[in-house]
This record gives sequence, structure tokens and C-alpha cells, in this order.
Amino acid sequence: HETPAVLRSSHTNQTTTQPPNYSRDQSLAIYESASGQGLNLLLTLEILQEQWGITNVTLYGNDYLPESVHVARTILQQEQENSTRTVDPPQLQSDHEPWYQIGALCQGDSTNLSHVPSNSMDIAYTGFIDPLVDPLQLWGPHVSMAQVEGAMRQLCTSLDDLHQDLLQQMQQQQQDWFASWVSELLRIVKPGHSIIVEDVGWPACWEDHVDGDNWGGVLPSWWSDAKTWETYGWTHLIEPESVAIEEQAWYPDRYNVRLQKQDPNDTTPANIRAQHQKVANQRAHDLYEAIDLEMFYETGDPKEGSVDAAGEQHVE
Repeated sequence: HETPAVLRSSHTNQTTTQPPNYSRDQSLAIYESASGQGLNLLLTLEILQEQWGITNVTLYGNDYLPESVHVARTILQQEQENSTRTVDPPQLQSDHEPWYQIGALCQGDSTNLSHVPSNSMDIAYTGFIDPLVDPLQLWGPHVSMAQVEGAMRQLCTSLDDLHQDLLQQMQQQQQDWFASWVSELLRIVKPGHSIIVEDVGWPACWEDHVDGDNWGGVLPSWWSDAKTWETYGWTHLIEPESVAIEEQAWYPDRYNVRLQKQDPNDTTPANIRAQHQKVANQRAHDLYEAIDLEMFYETGDPKEGSVDAAGEQHVE
């Protein structure tokens, strides 16, 4: 699963500040875990170019499906060839060289990115963490999503102690699953740099979210909870004041989260680092506000396909 295909975006002319840790001439390595068909990577490139003029970028990523990796590589190569000829203004090009490079795009499990060196990426993110459909494997390998959703609705409204215990076990499995993705993103990103997780779902039985659309996820408070950090070894890995929750996400009733990896060589006093994190989080929030993304779908389900600004249909 990947972020819905946004094939055209309309950005405002609002001037935004330069992102922290980056300069226009700096080479950036960007990694997307579960990169799908590469469309989210393209959108990230477009934002970096249009907002800050950053064009010296190398893309990396993985997806569980080899077919998606092949499509992503093809799309990125085609766009690279087109951008070499059409990028405007011309000064963004150097002797007609592409304004981004394609690094390794691999088939792989997002919970095990052992092929990626530690501390090697400037930005690491994922467009979506697929929740476990059947965390305790109660319903067998051939269960449908409709069956899971129906069963979860019954469990969520049950007062039976056994059912409540099952729900707690399911939630713990979901949290372990999310943490396994996040731990790998934290490992591969450089110290002092950020990871981003988009479209985070809510726990299956959380209050107003018992609607079948969120069959598993984590609460926003989970990301900054001291118990979470201790359980998964993040206490000395994440900058304490860096956790930022953005309520604007692709899907309704989901959210995005940003975390910054601690830099052990940073001797800045903790209170000053906390102020820097507040500024960085505000900049990130302002960017969400500044960018107006237009999504065109053929149907209400983005997985069915999309229609671009020229009216051409694209099927995922």
C-alpha cells in the first residue's frame, strides 16, 4: 500500500523558510520504506524543488512486492528523462544532467532493511504502515477484510473479559509491528535528521474510530510515551521534544508524525535543543499549510485509480 497517487500538485507561491539541516546545494539521500510505485517519492522531489530549489537528490526505497519495485523504477527513470529536457528554469540543470538520481530500489521487508547502512539517509519516511489484518491469526490465512471488519466490530462492542483480553493482545501486536518499521527508519537516518510516518491509523476500537476503516494503528500519544521508548530502545535514540503530530493526512481521521534522531555529538544544551525542535515542528506545520495538494480520483477509493489534471486515467 502506498500514499494515493497524486499526479499533479498545485503549490502556493508562499515563501517558506529553508528546511533545517539542508542547503540548496547540498546532496540529499531520501529513503521511502514501502515506496510502492514511486509516486510519493516523485511528489517529495517536486516539493523540495518548488519550495526550496533543492535538486541534488538521490532516491532510495523498498517495497514488499517486486512488481511495485519494477514499476517504481520505470516511472522514476521516465520522469528523470523528461525532467532532464523540460526542467524550468534552465539554471536548475547542469549540462542537461538529471536533477535527481535513482539509487537502489529493492524488494524488501520494511521491518528488516539490513541492506541499508545505518546513519546513511538524510530523510527516511514511509507513506503508510499497513496494520496487521489478523494480529493473533485467529481467522486463518484466507480471511477477507470484510470478515475481519465484521469480527472487530463485534469484539469492540463486547463486554466479555476474554474478548477484551484478545483486543489488548491484538493492540500490543500492532504496536510491536509499528515499532519494527519505525526502528529501521531510525537506524538508517543520519543523527540529527528526521523520519516521517504518514497516514497513521487509530487503534481498531478507539472511540469514534470504530468504523472498519481503521482496523489497527496507534494513538498519537504512543509516539512520545516514555514506556514506548523504553520498550523499543528509543530513549536515547529520539530527540525528546521532536515528536510532532500533524492532523492533516491523505486519508480522513488519520495523522502524520515526525521524529528526529538524536545526535550524540550535539553538545547544545537540552533547553536550546528543545527550542530548536519547536521551531522545526512549526516549520513543518507551516509547510503543510502552504502546500495545496489537488487529488483527482476516478472513484472514492484511491486504490482504484486516479485521474490527472489532463483528464487521463491512471490505474495503480
